[in-house]
Amino acid sequence: MLKTLAGLVIGVAGAVLLASIVIDAEYLAFASDDFALRMALSLVGLFMVHQGYRLVTSSRESGGRK
Repeated sequence: MLKTLAGLVIGVAGAVLLASIVIDAEYLAFASDDFALRMALSLVGLFMVHQGYRLVTSSRESGGRK
C-alpha cells in the first residue's frame, strides 16, 4: 500500500514537471533559455514517472505485501 502511494505521488510529480517544461511554466523561468537545463529537467521528470510506474507495478505483482 505504501509503495503504491509513493509510486503515485512520484509519478504525478514527474508528470507535472514534464508538463511544466512543455508549457514553459512561470516558476521554471530560470530554465527557459538554457536548453541543456531543460533537457536535464525533462530527463529527471521522465525518471520520476518511470520510478513511480515501477513502484506501482511491483506492489501489484506482489499482492501489496512487500
